[in-house]
Amino acid sequence: MKMVNSDVDALTNDKYLFGWTQGCYAASFDNRVPPPPYGNCDYVPYDCILENFVVDDHGAYAFIGNSRFGWGVGGSTCGPSQRFDREFWDAVFGEGITRIGIANADSKHDNVGLIDVGVYRFCYYEINLFGDPEISITPAPWPMFHQNPKHTGLSPYDTSANPGQLKWKYHIVNSRSSPAIDGDGTIYVGGGDYYVHAINPNGTLKWKFGTGGWVWSSPAIGKDGTIYVGSYDDYIYAIYPNGTLRWKFNTQCFLESSPTIGLDGIVYIGTYNGYVYAFYPNGTLKWEFDMGHMGNVYGSSPAIIADDGTVYISSCSNKCLYAINPNGTLKWKYPTREYIYHSSPAIGSDGTVYIGSGEWDFDGYLYAINPDGTLKWEYHTGSYLGSSPAIGSDETIYVGSGNYLYAIYPNGTLRWRFETNSVVSSSPAIGKDGIIYIGSYDNYVYAVYPDGTLKWKFETQDMIYYSSPAIGSDGTIYVCSYDDNLYAIG
Repeated sequence: MKMVNSDVDALTNDKYLFGWTQGCYAASFDNRVPPPPYGNCDYVPYDCILENFVVDDHGAYAFIGNSRFGWGVGGSTCGPSQRFDREFWDAVFGEGITRIGIANADSKHDNVGLIDVGVYRFCYYEINLFGDPEISITPAPWPMFHQNPKHTGLSPYDTSANPGQLKWKYHIVNSRSSPAIDGDGTIYVGGGDYYVHAINPNGTLKWKFGTGGWVWSSPAIGKDGTIYVGSYDDYIYAIYPNGTLRWKFNTQCFLESSPTIGLDGIVYIGTYNGYVYAFYPNGTLKWEFDMGHMGNVYGSSPAIIADDGTVYISSCSNKCLYAINPNGTLKWKYPTREYIYHSSPAIGSDGTVYIGSGEWDFDGYLYAINPDGTLKWEYHTGSYLGSSPAIGSDETIYVGSGNYLYAIYPNGTLRWRFETNSVVSSSPAIGKDGIIYIGSYDNYVYAVYPDGTLKWKFETQDMIYYSSPAIGSDGTIYVCSYDDNLYAIG
């Protein structure tokens, strides 16, 4: 397939692509064209096609190609350029290397034995990557609390084959954190030991990063692999994928709120003293929002609606759901009946915002709020509600309250409720197949079919407190128990 710059300009796709081409001069970043008979070896005033791909609004997030000639063998895949291409994809699919910069380097490393054969040295130096080398070619299956900026808790991966058996467990002290899962299968979770733990897919420690306080915030993973997390030492941390510090920011109060990352890479988090912060990925402050008297964020994670950039977050003591404009000013706030202790907002496909309220000794309510801040409906559970709502593909809302997992129709009526043997403050996760996963104080993780019947339950040795399940790309369920373990169930 042959393309020119005008073809790239005509693209209308709304999902960015990744490409690797063996074509000649596709990555000629110095704007030189080929010699005769293909060109005049001159320099042109326009960018090469790969540069055009990565700057176009409908192009590629990254592209790899040749700054000069591509070298192939007809009817074969063993030419010099072809070997580098093959080794790149072997790095991704054969060796599990998902960061495109590392995979590109690995393709060259694997061909270094041929460096003095023919044009291999030439290819080694002329193959260039356009784009951020830290981007993962495999999307993170669970990059933040409740999977996505709208906090629907809905996974794009099927879990129907998960039998509910222990794969492994990893010792982590006093964790209330919910796991995040990167594209290479690394699991990130915070602990009461003051560390952020990075765990390999086989359950072994990859690295751990020390903070100065409990890490009960749930990590979030940026598109470049940066891990963001809050700590009780008052800092939000940005950590490189290799476990070293990128930056940190002192918020002047402890953080149990979990970061949320917008589609534009902006990182949002709330603090116990009632501030909401928005950071650029490089750690500079975009804005801060003051909730005012009695404002505090205790465990709630911001939710963002991609359509207009509104940020939703709840405050515990002043019993309000806040809507904040993208520039950090107040859009509106909605008062709830009781404290919003740990529940984070979730946003439906029509823009409806769902939030729960109700502390230990108070009645629980699930609220549906219109995008303009008016009440759509409320559902009275009558019990403690610290769980965050999740939203299924059919717009059914799932939330824990008291000893039950509730399924609520989008019109606010009860679909069903499933009883556990103790309090459910964990937040539901939903597989692509519609199966709902949730933890309970009765020590069990439950898998519940969309009709409200039990598929299986898995026993840990202590309660599932505020840690909520996360779903891996292979359907594995990850969750922390108060028995000081992270469990992989599959």
